[in-house]
Amino acid sequence: MRTLHKSSLTVLGGDMAALIQVHAEWILGLGHFSALRASRIARGIPEATTIADLVKHAVPTWSAQMRLVERGLVRWRSQIQIRPSDGGVVVEHVVTCDDATEQGFDAPEVVCWILDECESVAPEGLAPCGVLEVAADDVEELVDRLLDPEREAPIVAVAVDNGRREPLVDVFELARRLAGMAEVVGLMTIDASMRLRDELVARGLSERFGCYHGAARLYWPGLAVGDSPYDHPLFLRHRILAAASERRTESCADMIGEVLVDGEVGVLAGSEVPAVAKTPVTIAPAWPVAGRIGEILHSWLAESLPYDRTRAPMPVPSRTVQREERRADGALGADDAARSELSGEVARLRQEVTNLRADLATSQRELAAATAKLAARRPDEEVLAELAAEVEAQQADAARKISEERRLRRRAEQERDEAAALLGSPRSIADAVAVAAAIFPEQLVILKSAHTSAAASAYREPGRVLAVLCVLGLVGNGDVGQVVNLIFGNAARWKPKDSPETARTFGVQRTWAGEDGKAKLFSRHVTLGHGLDGRGCLQVYYDVLPDGRVEIAWVGEHRPTVSIDT
Repeated sequence: MRTLHKSSLTVLGGDMAALIQVHAEWILGLGHFSALRASRIARGIPEATTIADLVKHAVPTWSAQMRLVERGLVRWRSQIQIRPSDGGVVVEHVVTCDDATEQGFDAPEVVCWILDECESVAPEGLAPCGVLEVAADDVEELVDRLLDPEREAPIVAVAVDNGRREPLVDVFELARRLAGMAEVVGLMTIDASMRLRDELVARGLSERFGCYHGAARLYWPGLAVGDSPYDHPLFLRHRILAAASERRTESCADMIGEVLVDGEVGVLAGSEVPAVAKTPVTIAPAWPVAGRIGEILHSWLAESLPYDRTRAPMPVPSRTVQREERRADGALGADDAARSELSGEVARLRQEVTNLRADLATSQRELAAATAKLAARRPDEEVLAELAAEVEAQQADAARKISEERRLRRRAEQERDEAAALLGSPRSIADAVAVAAAIFPEQLVILKSAHTSAAASAYREPGRVLAVLCVLGLVGNGDVGQVVNLIFGNAARWKPKDSPETARTFGVQRTWAGEDGKAKLFSRHVTLGHGLDGRGCLQVYYDVLPDGRVEIAWVGEHRPTVSIDT
């Protein structure tokens, strides 16, 4: 069994009767949802059921359960609960399906209707057509919302693909599928993604909280400094692109939806269904056999239960029938007929008293036997109750473990995805440095000056920079020049030191604080590209420490020199 939707919405100032009416229309495929009528009937909803049949069961809490069939089996179940609350009406909706179905996450039409038509619904931002398109200038406001401690709804951010300059999924379709569960935000430019990263860093969070290059990210309510980036799942572009183009949005909704229903923030708490009202409405498939089974059960119960006063007495011929019978007997005179009638009535009453006494005695015996049986069963029932409670606790514990295993699995996938994505195609020079540091934590010493220069670099080939750093991590104390030449050919050059003229003239611009904090002149370097334009040329300055580690001091624009190329 899979959960495909779970939402809890509060319609502020809402009319409970009107909301029940709308849900009854949706269940039956009538009124606002008449387009669903044929499908509803085809999938087992009784055609004779009316809206009045459903709404008449309204009590302080109205609950309905709808089951839809496919090929003779119940495949989908919708559980709805509508109840009053302070200042509004709470509408809770859970949709589950058989694992055999191929349907993915898709908000029920009635949930979309509430979000579109009701003036004020909490949590805010969950409407299916409420996609917020964010440009670079809007990022600061977005970050304010992300970090708002009073935010109740999860936010899903979707970034444009750097090559296509557009999202890999239909953000509006994604919002419709996740309506009632999460708010969808579109980062509509590459600059918007970069600004988001920078703004998050400025607010004290890691740059790894960003969303970039066609990825989607779920930001739970309560996002704050100190959170792990893995607490707010990131779905990278290659995972989104794994689905066929026509199913890409649906697949993305499924990945995010699975996380949403596993969580308990901003969605309906609990594992399966809302609490059932005192008089729930159940709309089930209209199978003919069900009626026959009901008749059999009713007959069996009537025959099995002890006598009670509510059972109808045995039929007694009416006075009318008796009079007709007397008229047929013309041989009796009037007086004889009267006496005969009175005598017969007395005899009949005596027989009824006798029968009632016998029934009473039988009922008393049956009651005593039932009481004794109940007393004998009570210990068994107590044991069964304890076992049921134990099974329920085990099921709840298993559900928690499954949810935790899913969370850990998603975290491991995200870690692997991030590493693979950055290794294959770092999106910036700063990323290249960060990945190299993660790959060679014991071989490379990345100085502060290297991070600063990398962040400021405009070089357009971060993949090449990562390759150079990997070479230094692998053979930093070996023949770096030969390896660089084999990999890059004329596109890169290694030098053991600068010329004496350059060192004398520009040595201060090759001097940085080493690992020990002392100023140090760095001479060994690799140059990528040609010229002095920072977009087409970059230099990596480094030194080899006595213990064999490689100290990276500069990863940035070409250092001043007395010649054009060094």
